[in-house]
Amino acid sequence: MGRLSYITYIVFFMFYCTQNALSQSADRNYVKSVNLTEAVEWGDIIDRGGIDNISHTTEVVYYDGLGRPVQDISNISGQTASSATTYDTSGRTADTWLAVPTYGDFKYFGINECSNSAANFYGDTQVFSSNSYDALGRVVSIKTAGSNWKAQGKEKAVRYGTNAEKEVKRYKAPMEKVSLVDGGFYPAATLTCETYTDEDGRTLAVYKDFFGNKVLERRNGGNDTYFVYDDIGRLRYVLSPEYQKSGYKDMYAYEYRYDTKGRIVKKILPGCEYTQYWYDGADRVAFMQDATLRGKGLYRFFLYDPLGRLAVQGLCKSCIRSEDVCMATYRKSADGLSGTGYELGIADKISGITLETVNYYDDYDFLKRCTAWAGALKDSLSADNGQYSTGSKTGCVQFVNESFHFVDVMYYNIRSRIIGERKIYGKERLTVQNNEYTFTDKLKRQITSEYRLVNGVSVYQNRNDLINTYDKHDALAYTDFSVYDKNMTAYTQRIKSYCYDGIGRVKSVTRGGNAGNVSYTYNLHGWTTSIDSKDFHEELHYTDGVGTPRYNGSVSSQLWSTADYGQVRGYKFEYDGLDRLKEAVYGETPSLSDKENRYNEKVIEYTANGAMKRFQRRGRKDDGEYGKIDNLNIKLDGNRLLSVTDDALPANKYSSFNFIDGANETVEYEFNGVGALTKDLNRGITIRYDNLGYPRRIDFKDGNSITYTYLPDGTLLSRKYGLPYNIEKEKVNGVIGIDNAADRVSTEASSFSDTIMAAQPGMILFGETEYSGNIIYRNGKLNKVLFPGGYCSFDKKKNDLPIFHYYTQDHLGNNRVVTKEDGTVEQIVHYYPFGGTFNDAGVNIGLQQYKYNGKELDRVAGLNTYDYGARQYFSPVPTWDRMDSMAEYHYETSPYAYCGNNPVKRFDPDGNDYEVNFSYDESTGMGTATVSAIIYAFNEYDFSIAQKNANEINDLSGKFIYRAGTKTNPLNFTVNFNLQVQIANKAEKINNLNYNENSFETTNRFGENTNGITQLGKYIGIKYNRSNTSTVKHEFGHMLGMTHSEKGIMTAESFYRDNEEFNKYNIYQTVHGVFSRNVEYDDNMHRLETGEGHLVNNTIYNSDILRRGKVIHIKQ
Repeated sequence: MGRLSYITYIVFFMFYCTQNALSQSADRNYVKSVNLTEAVEWGDIIDRGGIDNISHTTEVVYYDGLGRPVQDISNISGQTASSATTYDTSGRTADTWLAVPTYGDFKYFGINECSNSAANFYGDTQVFSSNSYDALGRVVSIKTAGSNWKAQGKEKAVRYGTNAEKEVKRYKAPMEKVSLVDGGFYPAATLTCETYTDEDGRTLAVYKDFFGNKVLERRNGGNDTYFVYDDIGRLRYVLSPEYQKSGYKDMYAYEYRYDTKGRIVKKILPGCEYTQYWYDGADRVAFMQDATLRGKGLYRFFLYDPLGRLAVQGLCKSCIRSEDVCMATYRKSADGLSGTGYELGIADKISGITLETVNYYDDYDFLKRCTAWAGALKDSLSADNGQYSTGSKTGCVQFVNESFHFVDVMYYNIRSRIIGERKIYGKERLTVQNNEYTFTDKLKRQITSEYRLVNGVSVYQNRNDLINTYDKHDALAYTDFSVYDKNMTAYTQRIKSYCYDGIGRVKSVTRGGNAGNVSYTYNLHGWTTSIDSKDFHEELHYTDGVGTPRYNGSVSSQLWSTADYGQVRGYKFEYDGLDRLKEAVYGETPSLSDKENRYNEKVIEYTANGAMKRFQRRGRKDDGEYGKIDNLNIKLDGNRLLSVTDDALPANKYSSFNFIDGANETVEYEFNGVGALTKDLNRGITIRYDNLGYPRRIDFKDGNSITYTYLPDGTLLSRKYGLPYNIEKEKVNGVIGIDNAADRVSTEASSFSDTIMAAQPGMILFGETEYSGNIIYRNGKLNKVLFPGGYCSFDKKKNDLPIFHYYTQDHLGNNRVVTKEDGTVEQIVHYYPFGGTFNDAGVNIGLQQYKYNGKELDRVAGLNTYDYGARQYFSPVPTWDRMDSMAEYHYETSPYAYCGNNPVKRFDPDGNDYEVNFSYDESTGMGTATVSAIIYAFNEYDFSIAQKNANEINDLSGKFIYRAGTKTNPLNFTVNFNLQVQIANKAEKINNLNYNENSFETTNRFGENTNGITQLGKYIGIKYNRSNTSTVKHEFGHMLGMTHSEKGIMTAESFYRDNEEFNKYNIYQTVHGVFSRNVEYDDNMHRLETGEGHLVNNTIYNSDILRRGKVIHIKQ
């Protein structure tokens, strides 16, 4: 007989195992679920001796007499863990226990057993939180789990009330004119107020008006962000905290203007010029113009195919901005616009066109047009695997300039997973990637091969394979990585082997060769407490240690030790009332009482928005003593730098990572109309950007230059350096640029290590770094191949023999140690909290440049920035070079501040939303709407949980119809789902806050009456004891744009209803928001632009969620 589907197996084995229950408690109500993780034949169950010999996961949920879940036991990675819930006499949640191991037993685990297991596993019996309620049944406090928390009376609290007289200002935005009016104060008791207090006493008070509009967020009693609406409830202004002090609207306010249909037509961000939008008849953005384009007399246009998918994006010199539908129809027999095959419905209304991006869908007919873009490599593109492409993007062409194009072709399997991809870079280089998946759709194998065009022929360059192997419970067991030489000989290492603790958290990772293993420990809230390897040890203290105890998750003190230094190093941290870092006090020995203050960092003054005004850094001075190497007085123009004065003595001799005061002018920094840095006189640089806001070229006053090449989607393709050659150039501030051949020393400009240098003063030497996914080339030669947790280099003395190198990272993903495969320590780096390096300490710090947060550091010619992709971070004056694209989610914080000024527990990756692709067959009157998203799991346990739920949602494909159009011209779309799950490395996530990825985590760190949270529609956090319940799918629904409904899994109480599913209304929300392209409201009634292919991700949260990740769902 044929193989069963995933869901059928689950149903069968639920029945099969119920009849053969051996370990459940027969006197208790329970539901047992067994989920198969491998494909088997019907007869295999008996032939292989039963379910225990089939790869699977198991969950048993016990219920009380009222049908309420009281205990959840599940096994992941071969471990079984239990969590329990008790209720008060009113049926409300009383105590919630954190997960504890049951050591293979699925029997009912009473409270006494939970306490005993907790004592053995955590060393603490108070591993439960307790809820208190007011007379109206509202949660007023949550006593935090843990003996340390309970002994100190630490809890999260909520206070309910109204505003007092003259407590809240009243701003108005009249509809008859564009103005902001001070309307005095709200009368007493006209606003509701909810005040949230965390375990360290920090508060957030949220005031709302009669219509539910949020009027004010007041942090810590006086840091105020105001929200101003017009007479029909549209958000017109957001006044950031610094506005209350200065009153400068242009510098500190966000402004939105609307047309008669309620669509945003002008947006003005603080310190920036306006951005303007025009819409077509289908309410989609058709044209836009920001300050950069306006200065060049250009507009950006967007053309959509008949199903509303973005087909063509580009620039034009002129346009007639009517409300005609901006349609681009692909014709197989037509040349169309610039040979793309797309015919435009508004061709007579735009002129002077320059293409940026062209997308193709459903089939591969477009390949016949690729000769102009792919050249001789076009023959490598084939449609042989195109039978499952309907409804998916099959190709994308991006235009860098007239001669350089990037072609990307995607191929799919029957489950709409990408199984093949072909990428052509500028007609010269080809990347071929093939993927294989497991039965549960996890990535099993990825093969990446590179070719170059040589004399008109595609010639093989290199190949690497990533192979994941999973255990019988579908957890990642180990990862192998292979690199091939030019003769196709494979060099393979098992780069990671995983071991899990009693509740499924990663306990240790064993690396390849003799690099050794890395072990991890956690406290009862899931916060990392130690990371240990043979060459690096880190300890993090929260409520204990030598620093001031912190109970809300901020790090109190950090200790670390490395193989190069015989003593413990560390910091004690102090924070202000907004949880911003005030001071990091360095010391040595476990008590941090020796060699104190050597590498301190201190923020003496912040603005209300969190921009730094005074900043100090200590390090080794030129006289060999330790003291101030930076004492910065920072003048601001709004949130942006205006000038910086440093009155500390220069510190060049020991290459300290400090600020160099290279100018003494009133205006030392200049920004363009979109808020991007264009001039820095202290570094002597001028920056030019492309039309999409990515840096194109940096010129230094001494003749150095850096030229960048980006794709329109923001992917960095290359970085080209031009540096003057200087004979015996002295090493200054850690930067040599180019040194002479006779006295060559290790240089940060490693691009030039192979350049033949002649003693010719004034000669300009050029070098180029090219990026192709995980493959890096230097000056046209293979330099590195990156893999999860390290990289391969190539020994030129041994015919390019691959050498594996492994990173040891701290809790922030900072690369602390690089260890060669033979166990040799090659690099040790020590960091200041805001990202600078101790350049008079460590080992060979110039070896490789992936450092802070795992990001690439560029110190060439004194640039000193970390490249995060979307922006570059300058840690000597902790600030970004461009506006935060997520600034409108963090109104209270400067768009240039790094991680809300708490770099000890947060870091700032880039991320994407979800999208819906439509296809339609006019002959049948039916189409498909495919909901796609990539979800990044934080570890292997999270991966298994997320993958299970993604599979269950994907299996809903074909079960719902989305109806649109009119009665005379109906459009019917079958809804399909394509949710994919990947494991994110540590450098791709942040701790607790500011999630910008579609990311998933199981944890016990947040509110104990919180089953799960969805932050900004992207980050999903699930409590361990709910990781195998409907809570996960409920939160996935929020990520896909669903709000609470009256029925089904999206009800606020759905965590009691594990048999519930998504209903038609939920699916409608997911698809309709993309199809209609309307301006939607989020839950704070902010009118936001949906944009092409994206839906505003509605979330259900209390008003603190934007920054602090607090409670979303409170059990009733």
